[in-house]
Amino acid sequence: MKRAKLWRLAVVVAVLLIGQVTPIQAQELFAPAAAADCQFFLGFATLKALIDAAEGPEKVGECLENERHNPAKGETLQQTTGGLLVWRKVDNWTAFTDGYRTWANGPYGLQSRLNTEQFAWERPAPTTLYWTDTGTNKIQRANLDGSQVEDVLTGLSVPCYLALDVAAGKLYWTDRGTGKIQRANLDGSQVEDLVTGLDGPVGLALDVAAGKLYWTHAGFWSDTGTGEIQRANLDGSHVEDLVTTDLSALYGLALDVAAGKLYWVDAGTRLIQRANLDGSQVEDVVTTDWGQPYGLALDVAADKLYWIDAGTRLIQRANLDGSHIEDVVTGLDDPGSLALDVAAGKLYWADWDRYTIQRANLDGSQVEDVVTRATAGLRVPEGLALGLR
Repeated sequence: MKRAKLWRLAVVVAVLLIGQVTPIQAQELFAPAAAADCQFFLGFATLKALIDAAEGPEKVGECLENERHNPAKGETLQQTTGGLLVWRKVDNWTAFTDGYRTWANGPYGLQSRLNTEQFAWERPAPTTLYWTDTGTNKIQRANLDGSQVEDVLTGLSVPCYLALDVAAGKLYWTDRGTGKIQRANLDGSQVEDLVTGLDGPVGLALDVAAGKLYWTHAGFWSDTGTGEIQRANLDGSHVEDLVTTDLSALYGLALDVAAGKLYWVDAGTRLIQRANLDGSQVEDVVTTDWGQPYGLALDVAADKLYWIDAGTRLIQRANLDGSHIEDVVTGLDDPGSLALDVAAGKLYWADWDRYTIQRANLDGSQVEDVVTRATAGLRVPEGLALGLR
């Protein structure tokens, strides 16, 4: 009994030392074990399988209880014979500690470290909003409240969508005018061409862990008049076609890497669709009979899909399977792309007719201007991304 109590005390101390895990009250760890029929589910099951393969099944061991959710703290816990499994909504990674080391299934797959160390990607919440402006041919950034606006890149052709690899300090974007996908450091230095000779690239998303970038071709800006989804390595090599048929006017693109799914909006067919990351098993998720879906963002932890409907001038959301559609923000003028700050509970979007970037709570309340024509010279704000300077 004394040995068991000492082990649990060690786990308490270890958890308090983990930079990416919320401090847990000691009594939670001393909760009585559940019945022998407890199981591992979803992210915890995936993490256990990864650790089993890397370290052996005895590392995590058997479950001592079913997972316990704490909505107030935004975390889920599960004790095992080897230690403690933890998931936090704020960063959406799963982790396991044995009291000395931590294993995390993060953006680069399974990694381990001492509890007193941190991974390079264990960063603070986003502090900076990046956007493209197809009217001024710039990429700009500002603090999340709109202060300290600065140019990142100028003299571009038609910069469209953005994606950030914060851990590597890289900014990626599509340029519809030059037919390129490019990247640079977050301050705009060291610009490099990754993929060239494209036909109207627009939407963009990164799977950093797998070393892949995904993009869409907007059909009506292409020579063929049809849309297409492709991917390549992060350095632009090994370009491959994913979805090439029955597409029209593609814009927003988003990944649910954990589930192995790729989502996109098609303004021409008025559909939101998804497929496996290799482009197989295409299926309709949302049909908008009178709308024109444009921007797209996922809150995977909450099982939510957000999109902008430029036709009905709404921001809407649904479950990831397309069920339970609801209006979030109404009465917009000409909304374009959007981005989510899930940790802060905020939704950002661009409105072309108002020359503004706005934000609201994830339920649509408390709408406010963040960046305007007066503060940043906005003309046609297009892609949005959240990160660090």
